[in-house]
Amino acid sequence: MPAMAIVPDAENMEAEHQEEQESSPALLSDAQRLYDLGCAAISADSYEEAIDCFSKALEIRVNHYGELAPECANTYYKYGCALLYKVQAESEALCDRNEEDAPSSNKPASGEGEPAEAGGSKEPADDDSEGEDNERAEGKAEVDGDDNEVDLEEEEGDIELAWKLLETARVIHSKQPTRSLDEVDVITALADISLEKENFKTCYVDYEQALHILQGLVEPDSRLLASTWYKMALAKQFDNRPQEALVFCEKAVTICQMRLDRLYKEQETLKASQEDTIGKLDEGEKKSASEDSKMEEKLVDGEKKATSEETLEEVSEAEDKETSKYAKVDAEIKEIEESLVDLKEKVEELKQMASAPSLFEALKAENPEAATMMSEAVGAVFKKITRVEGGVPFTFTTPEAAAMSSIVV
Repeated sequence: MPAMAIVPDAENMEAEHQEEQESSPALLSDAQRLYDLGCAAISADSYEEAIDCFSKALEIRVNHYGELAPECANTYYKYGCALLYKVQAESEALCDRNEEDAPSSNKPASGEGEPAEAGGSKEPADDDSEGEDNERAEGKAEVDGDDNEVDLEEEEGDIELAWKLLETARVIHSKQPTRSLDEVDVITALADISLEKENFKTCYVDYEQALHILQGLVEPDSRLLASTWYKMALAKQFDNRPQEALVFCEKAVTICQMRLDRLYKEQETLKASQEDTIGKLDEGEKKSASEDSKMEEKLVDGEKKATSEETLEEVSEAEDKETSKYAKVDAEIKEIEESLVDLKEKVEELKQMASAPSLFEALKAENPEAATMMSEAVGAVFKKITRVEGGVPFTFTTPEAAAMSSIVV
């Protein structure tokens, strides 16, 4: 019996390998297309679509480059962010739904304010009907409760997956020889997840690491620094440390003000330069008009001599560039001015909160037991409010409310 030939198998394997190599550029092109679609979906708040795109793009890139390849870092990051944004959006939606389901204090009692039927007064509903209504209400509450539990479990799964993806991106960046803004984004997103989970200790560590890297990469008046200080302030506020939160928030205000002062000066410089350019343009147009009838084409060493029209075109292009720069600076100034209003309101809120512990300490010294009971009660209410708000910071409407929120010990 003749021996089996193994050469054809080897040839087939080589052919398959070559086919895979040839298809790689097409697959990587698909990965980039999916990545771009995912980014667009995030911008449109279509988080489910973004998650689907990033998961497919990540699979292709991991298969091609390897699990911990630098080329995969941004896809891990975007995928993790899409999951985090989805959880935050669902938390806000759940909060809105709970508010809608809550009974309104303005709703009239049964039979109150309702017109009687024509021809006589409206008779009260019998006990059986009332009992059925109660049973239906209880059944709906149970169903809503089950739905909320399912939503919560799904959110926990999404947040854990987001953490794993972002942690993988962090590991990849940590192995690079230099630090980068991409690494800062990853660490900040991990801190955001810890804040969402109320894991404040880890949250502070991550924000501080991001801040340390940022300070070596950007200018002292960078808005990225202000944003990080503000996030740290929010974390301290949620952790019921208003005095520390106040310090961080004031740092954010200082940086924004520094940036604003620099932009004001830049705006004045651009304005003066723009006026000078316009003056040159007007002067050039007048000169061109007076010389038009005398101007003739002349050749110097085979090349056309520059005409006044060419000079005018250059001046006009310079004016367009300066106008564009001025518009960008003006837009950033408006953004920072709006942010400063919000930041200063937050500073005032934190000042009110920070002044409250002295009142609580007085109560604690006089009646420790009552102070402990009060702290526990306020703490439960405050944590419930922050959960309902979906992790989104809010401003207390009265000094008393701000003070009450800060006495949790």
